[in-house]
Order: sequence, then structure tokens, then C-alpha cells
Amino acid sequence: TLFLGECTTWVSIGNLLFGIFFYTRLVRRFGVDRILLIAPICFLLFFSLTALPSQTLVVPILGFILVEGISYSIEDNNFLLLINAVPSGLKNRIRIAVESLFEPLGMLMGSLLLLTPGINSLYLGLILALVTVCLALAQRRHYATAIFSNLSSNAFHFHRTPFDWFKRMPPKETKLVRKKLLSQLKI
Repeated sequence: TLFLGECTTWVSIGNLLFGIFFYTRLVRRFGVDRILLIAPICFLLFFSLTALPSQTLVVPILGFILVEGISYSIEDNNFLLLINAVPSGLKNRIRIAVESLFEPLGMLMGSLLLLTPGINSLYLGLILALVTVCLALAQRRHYATAIFSNLSSNAFHFHRTPFDWFKRMPPKETKLVRKKLLSQLKI
């Protein structure tokens, strides 16, 4: 437990330093769409590295750093940035679904796969890393249009008249807004 505590301490310090000094600079310089590929590529390289024969603790320590470091300092921050591309009305629902359903479900499926006799965890890791690289590339293609669409739908358009705004609202909402406006004008 002392060794695990020391590893966790150093990874946590590294996460703090990376988060404070490097993450925002990387996002500014390369953009969210490129930063999105860091974790999947790191995991792909790690599982490729584990295919090489090794009798040292380097590979397990690198795995620990990836899981405890990359996941927290890069992936969680990427998730927070990517959730901005989701329409405002769905943002909280999607976040709750991801954190309370899909993450535990993924952990359960992963643990069941690892418990399955005859499954080679190295090949499973390589396949999953390749899948995440492909998913990150697909997500990267759609992020810019999604964020633009979300920002433009929530933007103030000062050139529109009140009648233009009413035309864009659903009938129930239009009726409610008109009622509130008229009640305010009656003084």
C-alpha cells in the first residue's frame, strides 16, 4: 500500500501541475478537436507497448499513470468541453446519463469481459483503444458544427423583431409569454 500511495501522490501532483499550467494552453494552441485524440492514442500506444516482453514494473506503472493521470487530467476536462456542444435543454440529462449509467455500465461490461475465460486482455485493450481512436475521430468531425449550432441557437439576435421571436416559439410558449407581457403592461 505504501508503493501505491507513493504512485498516487506523484500522479496527483502531476495532474495538478498539468491542469494548472498545461491543459488550457494545449486547448488554446491545438483546439479541443485535437486534444480529444490524446487519451485514445496514449492508450493505443500503451497496449502496443504491453505486447513487448517486459519483466519490470515500468509497464504497470505506465498503465497506472494513464488510468489515474490521463483519465482525470485530460478526459474529464475534455468531457466538460465537449458537453458544451450539446443543446442546453439536454446537457444535464446527458451528463447524468453518462456519469450515472454509461460509466458504471462500461465498468461492469469491462470487468465481465476480463473475467471471461480465454479472453486475452492485451488484445481486448488494443481493440478497445482502436475503437476509441475511431470514435474520437468521428466526434472530432462533428464537434465544430455542433458547438456552432448550439452557440447560434442560444445567441441574442438583436436584428429580429418581437414578432420574429414569437414566430419561432411553440404555440404554448407564445401564449404564455404574451400573457406575462400583457400582465406587466397593466400595472
